[in-house]
Amino acid sequence: MSRRTWFTLLPLLWLVASCGSLPGKAPPESAARAAKSALSGTITYRPRVALTPKAIVRVWLQDMSEPKSPVPVIVDAITLENPGQVPIAFTLRYDPQRIVPERRYTILVKIYEGDRTRFVNAKPVDVLTRGCPANCEIVVDLMN
Repeated sequence: MSRRTWFTLLPLLWLVASCGSLPGKAPPESAARAAKSALSGTITYRPRVALTPKAIVRVWLQDMSEPKSPVPVIVDAITLENPGQVPIAFTLRYDPQRIVPERRYTILVKIYEGDRTRFVNAKPVDVLTRGCPANCEIVVDLMN
């Protein structure tokens, strides 16, 4: 190749090489890792009550590290419409970059029928850190 060709190709090569490290862009490996990080489990309850086809299940991942402050939501609610009967399986995808090993994360589940909250897990379910699993069973309680 001639010297002129090299000088023409060099800026193009530099541009292509730098595209992977632009600010605000995640490297492909961390993007793939974020896409693969998921929390899964099942939701159940004890009363012998059937859910109607209008039931909606909402699941949140929360940071409960500071109990007296507002609870930051790590993953906004996923919504399962007409989930069928228990046990109800769910998968909550999250960005592992937002998980700090020293913090405490919990799952909040609510089951709605119409505009009424019918079930909620009153007892927090720890997940992801401090030896807690990424797969869990959540028992929700009937609301009065």
